Amino acid sequence: MLSQLSEFYWVKDQKPSGFMVRGNALAERTLVASLLSMAGIQRLREPSSLSRTAATGSVAVLGAGIQGVCCALELAHRGWQVDLFDRSAQPMMGASGFNEGKIHLGFVYSNDPSRQTAQMMIEAAFNFLPYLRRWLGSSWQLPDLSTPFVYSLHRESLLNALDIEEQFAFIARRITELYARGEAYLGLPRGASPVLSRIDPPSAKLDAEQIPAAWQTLERAVDAEALARDLRAAVSRCRSIRFIAGTEVLAADPSQHAVRIDVSQGGQAIEASYEHAVNTLWDGRLAIDATAGITPHRRWLHRFKYGIMIHGARWEHAFSTTVVLGPFGDIVTYPSGKIYLSWYPACLAAVSEDLVPQSPPQEPIEPARSELIHKSLSALGAIYPPLEALDLGDGASIQVEGRQIFAWANHLDIDRHESELHARADVGITSKGRFHSINTGKYTLGPTFAVELGERLGAAARSPALVTASL
Repeated sequence: MLSQLSEFYWVKDQKPSGFMVRGNALAERTLVASLLSMAGIQRLREPSSLSRTAATGSVAVLGAGIQGVCCALELAHRGWQVDLFDRSAQPMMGASGFNEGKIHLGFVYSNDPSRQTAQMMIEAAFNFLPYLRRWLGSSWQLPDLSTPFVYSLHRESLLNALDIEEQFAFIARRITELYARGEAYLGLPRGASPVLSRIDPPSAKLDAEQIPAAWQTLERAVDAEALARDLRAAVSRCRSIRFIAGTEVLAADPSQHAVRIDVSQGGQAIEASYEHAVNTLWDGRLAIDATAGITPHRRWLHRFKYGIMIHGARWEHAFSTTVVLGPFGDIVTYPSGKIYLSWYPACLAAVSEDLVPQSPPQEPIEPARSELIHKSLSALGAIYPPLEALDLGDGASIQVEGRQIFAWANHLDIDRHESELHARADVGITSKGRFHSINTGKYTLGPTFAVELGERLGAAARSPALVTASL
């Protein structure tokens, strides 16, 4: 159940305050004992002199993806001392650093008749840049935005052109209203590209048999890898955040005045107490929530999906598209020449309703890797024929990686109209006392939920002088 434990080390060669090693603490809970046994973790026999109560103004953030990093930066901004835990050697090394980076405006959620998902995405998308500038500086610019997305209606779409256009028109009206209020999407000036414009598929070099209708939109993607580097650097600069690498979070136990966190350290059990704890883990969040007394309120799905990132290919066409509505895919191109591809039928590797899903290899092995690339290029090339001219000769490199995707959902996949995967509004923060769990839902929502968490916790009850000036 637990992945292989990597070497654990403390940033700045010191153990965080509040940590303690105890001989019998983990035996109090059957689940944690089972996890430790399965992982081969041995308990230390002698109590540590480090044992003490939680420090005032301290927060543990579990998981250092985009959600965890944004939470850590926002809490530090508000005066909290943050310990940021992750199994990787650096923050943002998982799905947050390898994905298409789309900052959703809600177009892909047109099968949500309530329109709640679209409204949530629009608001979060318009807040994405302003919230990042809270932590990265007022003059900071988003790196390498993609070309604007064309939404291509597949001939086997779950919705027809009239239904799609009605949903798209609602989104366009909402975007126009926000621009009229002086807000901007990703800093793009009004008129930078059409908010929504129906286009003739052949004029966009789309195959008319496959794609009977298409729309040019304002929507863009950010270079997730470049943004991860900037956020990683911000964590490193911030004196109020202590990044603790190589850790496997095992359990959380909230009480009236503190939250006790159990983690592993090189095969040993370590315990820490904090005033608050925030669970932002991606594929293991539900299991840790269960140890804290939060049980799932509905069914869920974990889907393991691969993506293809191409660097250095020669291609004359700068084009980004999302094919809707159903199990289709995306082409995303960036000014740097980087290209992201995903074709759902080829890239979906596993689906699980387990509390802790088993994952296929993060990087597929041959011949599965070559088959995945070939099927994706063939399917997307049939929709957008210029993709067939993509030159993957000398100098080009192809990176294929997969990650788990969590969502509340029934057992139906996105090829079914009634699948709950078509709506993502049931996301956000769930709190039990001083323990807070965040279901991010989509990359777009990370900064928004971080600010909401900060508002929920408020300012730390300690001297604001401890907050780094870089924030």
